[in-house]
Amino acid sequence: MSDNIKASPTILLAALSLSGILPAVTSTAQAEDAPDKAEISAKYLRYRDQQPGLDRLTVNSPSLSLSLPLAGVWSLDAGLAADQVSGASPRYHTAVSSASKMSDSRRAADLKLHRYFERVKLSAGIAYSTEHDYDSTALSLNASIASEDNNTTWNLGVGNASDKITATGRVLKEEKNGNDFLIGVSQVLSPVDIAQLTFTHTNAHGYFSDAYKSLDIRPRERQQTAMLLKYHHYFTQVDGTLRLNYRHYHDSFGIRSHTVNLEYAQSLGAGWTVTPMLRLYSQSAADFYFDPVYTFLYIPVGYKIGGTQFVSEDQRMSAFGGRSFGLKLSKQIDPHWQVDASLERYRQRSDWTFFENRRPALASLNASVLQVGLRYRY
Repeated sequence: MSDNIKASPTILLAALSLSGILPAVTSTAQAEDAPDKAEISAKYLRYRDQQPGLDRLTVNSPSLSLSLPLAGVWSLDAGLAADQVSGASPRYHTAVSSASKMSDSRRAADLKLHRYFERVKLSAGIAYSTEHDYDSTALSLNASIASEDNNTTWNLGVGNASDKITATGRVLKEEKNGNDFLIGVSQVLSPVDIAQLTFTHTNAHGYFSDAYKSLDIRPRERQQTAMLLKYHHYFTQVDGTLRLNYRHYHDSFGIRSHTVNLEYAQSLGAGWTVTPMLRLYSQSAADFYFDPVYTFLYIPVGYKIGGTQFVSEDQRMSAFGGRSFGLKLSKQIDPHWQVDASLERYRQRSDWTFFENRRPALASLNASVLQVGLRYRY
């Protein structure tokens, strides 16, 4: 990999979250009965983005997942994914104005075991991913507790992630560890309305800097808090469902963000469903972010040597806004088989942020995400 580029610990997720295409939204499972059918799914995702005059990044990601009922009161979920990324670093966001070539791959696997009781579901999971210079292991415990009338469900969760970081061509061996906490509640408001409120908090410490950037020094501790509000309404007359989500996020780096997601799933008959979507995203810059505009000494404009111990030129630390438009089409072929395909287009601009610290030097970005999937239940 190029000296100027480091792929994110999760290449595919980083590519999407970089643009706000995949905001870090935590969903919670409701207490439910044990499944009585097995399910296997195969998916393929292709992500591609561009900046002015530059085809920047391409990610290809096939994945396979399995859900298997066990002994009536247990179930097992398993997943495999392989991400292949290639392209160039973001223009105007390295110490030189030209983009550096890069390529990398990631392999990931996860396993989750569920135990079902009356009105209670307990889950324990483990996940592992590896790249040539990054390894990550995560553990999780979750509980969903339903009320006697099943109209209210409380969701509780804890997790731990442990990452090991190395850097090609450099003597660097670092670690990063984080603890996650989740609490949420789902409430049935009426026969056609349901709402969910979830709070998550992450307390992490270790190495957050980008080892492949010449000027990237970040704090060794990061506190992250998010609030997610979901509302779903079912229109009985037309057999359609409106899904509205809002997420607020802030962290100790000084980044704040708002995400609004709107989807409408409409049944067309004969097993067909079409789902248009709209997403709006906006974030502020980290307290230590500097515009990637340099003096002849390759020092960011406004940066004072010795004036601060933290600095970053990473575009993910900047202020920007994003808009996504997408369409998904699915077909239930028979009781066993289902196919789906979706296409999403994303546009990112520095002047679309809702916050005051706009960064005019941030280059615009356009991206597309194509997904196709096949599911079999038996």
